[in-house]
Amino acid sequence: TAALQGELDRMVMEGGVRTFFGASFVAAEVDRPGHVTRAVIEDKSGRRAIAAKFFIDCSGDGDLVARAGFETWMPPRERLQAHYPAPEAGALADAMCRHLFGYSRTEVVLYGDRTVPDTAGWDRMLEELLRDRPLAYITGETEFCGLRLQVGPDVLIPRPETEELVDWILKDNPEGPEPQGLLDIGTGSGCIAVAVAVQRPAWRVCACDVMPGALETARRNAGALHAGVTCLHYDILSDASFPSADSPFDIIVSNPPYVTEAQKAEMQPNVLLYEPRTALFVPDEDPAVFYRHIARFGRSHLKPGGRVYVEINETLPNLTRQVFLDNGFSDVRLRRDINGKWRMLRAGL
Repeated sequence: TAALQGELDRMVMEGGVRTFFGASFVAAEVDRPGHVTRAVIEDKSGRRAIAAKFFIDCSGDGDLVARAGFETWMPPRERLQAHYPAPEAGALADAMCRHLFGYSRTEVVLYGDRTVPDTAGWDRMLEELLRDRPLAYITGETEFCGLRLQVGPDVLIPRPETEELVDWILKDNPEGPEPQGLLDIGTGSGCIAVAVAVQRPAWRVCACDVMPGALETARRNAGALHAGVTCLHYDILSDASFPSADSPFDIIVSNPPYVTEAQKAEMQPNVLLYEPRTALFVPDEDPAVFYRHIARFGRSHLKPGGRVYVEINETLPNLTRQVFLDNGFSDVRLRRDINGKWRMLRAGL
């Protein structure tokens, strides 16, 4: 194997082969100059793995480390794809690299000789993903509207569709001489309220939720991002007096529970098993219950000309629209999300 090692060393020096995470080659088979067919790799802690196909060839999925079979650091693609579609599996792998190592899978390939701060965490994170636990709950954070937010099992993981709702609010309401007042009902992680407050620092932004754990998460996110958000405990279904002197508001926004019990069968295990049910589901016999209470609340807590923005069940756009029309809102508009689904509603007094 000395000759093989010498050939391998020569190829490494010429840049034809890279070592990953400071690993070294113990032995290798070479069927022609510059082409390694199989090798034994040893990492810094002495663990070994069989690997093959070392060339930087991104003609497939670009996941060189996974295709090389270096299981000490990057699992075979099939392990993640057993639970996730191929694009999602790739995105998860990239997010894992960024969280654990501080750089992406592409950078892993290009700069594999960097020192990796946490290698044991990779296997732990992978096993949790294969048990369908959401990555955001594993890492304790997610990105929303370009902001890094803390999340946990007390709150829903913010979705890209909700970013579109925030974008609609901001485009409808540019900064002006008179600061607006906004209330986020059922704030959860605080994602909507915090994102708006960061973009509109002069606005008076309030957020309410019935769950103490959610309010604590929202407060932490607002504090970490220096967002001016007042967080209050309030149950929108109670019809109790609202505990804030900031009312009336110019804008009320909400992403309330809207998934019917009958729709559970269509949901992924990582949502059903881990995300809070109280933030997801409504009874089949009254799927518009939250919108009805939000509409009634809006009539008494919006300024003249004020607006309500809500995320909606894609299968019930007309029912939701009718709720607001029945409660005195005259300008009610539906909007599709980036995937063409009815996902948002705006109602004006």
